[in-house]
Amino acid sequence: MGPGRLCDVAVVLVGAVAISDDREQAIAEMVAVGQRMAMVYCVYAAVVLLTFAVRAVPSVDVRSVTSVVGFGPLTIIRPAVIVAGLVWGLVLMQVPSWRRRRFLLRS
Repeated sequence: MGPGRLCDVAVVLVGAVAISDDREQAIAEMVAVGQRMAMVYCVYAAVVLLTFAVRAVPSVDVRSVTSVVGFGPLTIIRPAVIVAGLVWGLVLMQVPSWRRRRFLLRS
Protein backbone atom coordinates (compact mmCIF):
# COMPACT_ATOMS: atom_id res chain seq x y z
CA MET A 1 0.00 0.00 0.00
CA GLY A 2 1.83 3.02 -1.22
CA PRO A 3 1.42 6.68 -0.38
CA GLY A 4 -1.12 7.10 -3.19
CA ARG A 5 -3.44 4.50 -1.67
CA LEU A 6 -3.09 6.07 1.76
CA CYS A 7 -4.12 9.40 0.26
CA ASP A 8 -7.13 7.71 -1.36
CA VAL A 9 -8.18 6.26 1.99
CA ALA A 10 -7.71 9.63 3.67
CA VAL A 11 -9.94 11.31 1.08
CA VAL A 12 -12.67 8.71 1.60
CA LEU A 13 -12.53 9.05 5.39
CA VAL A 14 -12.55 12.85 5.30
CA GLY A 15 -15.43 12.74 2.83
CA ALA A 16 -17.41 10.38 5.05
CA VAL A 17 -16.90 12.68 8.03
CA ALA A 18 -17.80 15.73 5.94
CA ILE A 19 -21.19 14.36 4.85
CA SER A 20 -22.04 12.88 8.23
CA ASP A 21 -24.72 14.51 10.37
CA ASP A 22 -22.74 13.92 13.56
CA ARG A 23 -19.03 14.30 12.85
CA GLU A 24 -17.88 13.29 16.32
CA GLN A 25 -19.89 10.07 16.15
CA ALA A 26 -18.54 9.32 12.68
CA ILE A 27 -14.96 9.74 13.89
CA ALA A 28 -15.68 7.63 16.99
CA GLU A 29 -17.13 4.84 14.80
CA MET A 30 -14.08 4.95 12.52
CA VAL A 31 -11.76 4.71 15.51
CA ALA A 32 -13.76 1.77 16.91
CA VAL A 33 -13.59 -0.03 13.55
CA GLY A 34 -9.83 0.57 13.41
CA GLN A 35 -9.36 -0.78 16.92
CA ARG A 36 -11.29 -3.97 16.11
CA MET A 37 -9.25 -4.40 12.93
CA ALA A 38 -6.03 -3.89 14.90
CA MET A 39 -7.00 -6.75 17.26
CA VAL A 40 -7.00 -9.21 14.35
CA TYR A 41 -3.82 -7.82 12.82
CA CYS A 42 -1.97 -7.80 16.16
CA VAL A 43 -2.67 -11.51 16.67
CA TYR A 44 -1.26 -12.26 13.22
CA ALA A 45 1.77 -10.04 13.89
CA ALA A 46 2.38 -11.79 17.22
CA VAL A 47 2.42 -15.18 15.49
CA VAL A 48 4.88 -13.85 12.89
CA LEU A 49 7.12 -12.43 15.62
CA LEU A 50 6.97 -15.71 17.53
CA THR A 51 8.06 -17.52 14.37
CA PHE A 52 10.96 -15.10 14.00
CA ALA A 53 11.91 -15.74 17.64
CA VAL A 54 12.03 -19.50 17.03
CA ARG A 55 14.18 -18.79 13.98
CA ALA A 56 16.82 -17.25 16.25
CA VAL A 57 17.90 -20.76 17.25
CA PRO A 58 21.27 -21.29 15.53
CA SER A 59 20.27 -24.55 13.85
CA VAL A 60 19.84 -24.90 10.11
CA ASP A 61 17.18 -27.55 10.66
CA VAL A 62 15.10 -25.29 12.91
CA ARG A 63 15.41 -22.42 10.46
CA SER A 64 14.31 -24.65 7.59
CA VAL A 65 11.32 -25.92 9.54
CA THR A 66 10.22 -22.40 10.51
CA SER A 67 10.43 -21.33 6.88
CA VAL A 68 8.35 -24.26 5.64
CA VAL A 69 5.93 -24.78 8.53
CA GLY A 70 5.74 -21.20 9.85
CA PHE A 71 6.27 -18.61 7.17
CA GLY A 72 4.79 -20.62 4.31
CA PRO A 73 1.27 -20.91 5.73
CA LEU A 74 1.46 -17.42 7.23
CA THR A 75 2.16 -16.02 3.78
CA ILE A 76 -0.68 -18.01 2.25
CA ILE A 77 -3.26 -16.87 4.82
CA ARG A 78 -2.22 -13.20 4.80
CA PRO A 79 -4.99 -12.11 2.36
CA ALA A 80 -7.56 -13.96 4.48
CA VAL A 81 -6.27 -12.21 7.60
CA ILE A 82 -6.63 -8.84 5.86
CA VAL A 83 -10.24 -9.62 4.92
CA ALA A 84 -10.97 -11.05 8.38
CA GLY A 85 -9.70 -7.88 10.03
CA LEU A 86 -11.86 -5.75 7.76
CA VAL A 87 -14.95 -7.89 8.37
CA TRP A 88 -14.39 -7.98 12.13
CA GLY A 89 -13.96 -4.23 12.16
CA LEU A 90 -17.15 -3.58 10.21
CA VAL A 91 -19.42 -6.31 11.59
CA LEU A 92 -20.23 -4.47 14.81
CA MET A 93 -20.48 -1.03 13.22
CA GLN A 94 -23.83 0.68 13.17
CA VAL A 95 -24.99 1.96 9.81
CA PRO A 96 -24.12 5.67 9.75
CA SER A 97 -27.01 8.08 9.44
CA TRP A 98 -25.76 9.43 6.09
CA ARG A 99 -25.86 5.90 4.63
CA ARG A 100 -29.42 5.38 5.87
CA ARG A 101 -30.48 8.69 4.38
CA ARG A 102 -28.98 7.88 0.97
CA PHE A 103 -30.56 4.42 0.98
CA LEU A 104 -33.99 5.86 1.79
CA LEU A 105 -33.64 8.53 -0.92
CA ARG A 106 -33.00 5.83 -3.55
CA SER A 107 -36.14 3.90 -2.62
